[in-house]
Amino acid sequence: IDTFNDKAQTQLGVQIVSLTDNDEYDIFLEKCKVYLKEILLKEWEICTWIIDEQSEYLGMQLYPLIFKAENKMRAFVNKVMTHKFGFKWMELIGLEDIIKGYKRSNVDFKREVPEFNNINDYLICSTAESLAKLMLKSKVFESSIHLSDVESVNIHKMLAEKKPNSIFESLLKIRDVKVDIWKDLFEKYFDKKIEREIGDFIKNRNHVAHNKLLTKASYDKMKGNILEIQTSFDRADGIFMDEEP
Repeated sequence: IDTFNDKAQTQLGVQIVSLTDNDEYDIFLEKCKVYLKEILLKEWEICTWIIDEQSEYLGMQLYPLIFKAENKMRAFVNKVMTHKFGFKWMELIGLEDIIKGYKRSNVDFKREVPEFNNINDYLICSTAESLAKLMLKSKVFESSIHLSDVESVNIHKMLAEKKPNSIFESLLKIRDVKVDIWKDLFEKYFDKKIEREIGDFIKNRNHVAHNKLLTKASYDKMKGNILEIQTSFDRADGIFMDEEP
């Protein structure tokens, strides 16, 4: 904590140590340090919170669960997409943004782990955000674009006026959807709360992965969400295996 009474050079270092067993979370210590912070901030301008071993411990408990949940998402998405479209499903028209994200991380993955540079790593290299976008928001489009007479006239006008952005936006709007990935493929395997669960999971995953502070209450809330994701994808996988040959 620094800047006591606006004096930027004044600092007070605080170190708090728990005397309880290391395997037991000390909730009293957590409450004590937070309470002490609130007291000091009445007279000190800024509190810089850097090292918190309790928070580190909670994060280390959560990350293996996140790792497992994210891999369940990857496995199920790949299973459904491969069953519907074949193993080259990533090349479908409409998934170009997913491919861009894959290519960016694919280079680092193959450089750091050369033993696996000959596997299909589409989903290993996809972020949780990309998985959610693929499953919930993406659409596959027909390869041909059919223009009505009115649309054709409008396109020619934009060409004459040299408006490439307008042409691009117009073509995007008139593409024919071949498959709505969420509605046509995935929706039937989940209940209505899955979109909220995935959104919360991504926020929680990034919070833990970026080593942000945790309390026992936030840990319990995040753990509940992570386990919900695992359960939802386990249930979806069971339904899929019962339905499909």
